[in-house]
Amino acid sequence: MPATNTKAGRMPCETCGDSVWVKTTGAGKLAYRCEGCGSGHFAEKGDRAYRKWASTMQPYADPEAKPAPVDPEPPAPPPARKPAASVFTLGAL
Repeated sequence: MPATNTKAGRMPCETCGDSVWVKTTGAGKLAYRCEGCGSGHFAEKGDRAYRKWASTMQPYADPEAKPAPVDPEPPAPPPARKPAASVFTLGAL
């Protein structure tokens, strides 16, 4: 079964400047198709275009992604107790 494309972010189209969704393919390439001008481009990992797109792209933030759980601070240790007074003391002799 082929790997699916995932959204990587948004950037301006290199042909017309419209904002386009850039996707990461199953092979690790970046690709987009512009709805405004109909052009489509791709960049292979390690290419100059790939580095340029990655630096200008606004990363995709999944709206359904749940934030990472935050561990609450551990409770403060209870205060140290004073030793209990003994009923058997030498001073009572």
